[in-house]
Amino acid sequence: MRIGILSPSYPTNREPCGIGDFTKKLVPDLVRCGVEVRVFTSLDYSGASESDGARVIPLVREWGPGSLAKIARAARDEKIDALLVQYAPDLYSP
Repeated sequence: MRIGILSPSYPTNREPCGIGDFTKKLVPDLVRCGVEVRVFTSLDYSGASESDGARVIPLVREWGPGSLAKIARAARDEKIDALLVQYAPDLYSP
C-alpha cells in the first residue's frame, strides 16, 4: 500500500509546527509496517528527498483550493492508494 501524507509544514521547514512534527513521527511507524509513504509538503522544505524511509515531495507554496489540481496530479503520478491530510487551519490559505 502507498499512502500520501499532505503536510505543509514537514520538517525541516521554515516554520516549525506540531502537525509537521507529528507527521515526522508517524512516517517511520508506517514504513516499519510495510507502507510506502510519500509526503507532499511545501516548497519551503529544505530537507532531503528521502526522510525516515519516505519520499518527500515539495509541492506548492500556497495551500488552498488553487493547489488541489497539483495535489491530485501528484497523488495520481505517485500512485497513491490513500491520502492523509494533516490539517491545521493556519497551514492552509482560505
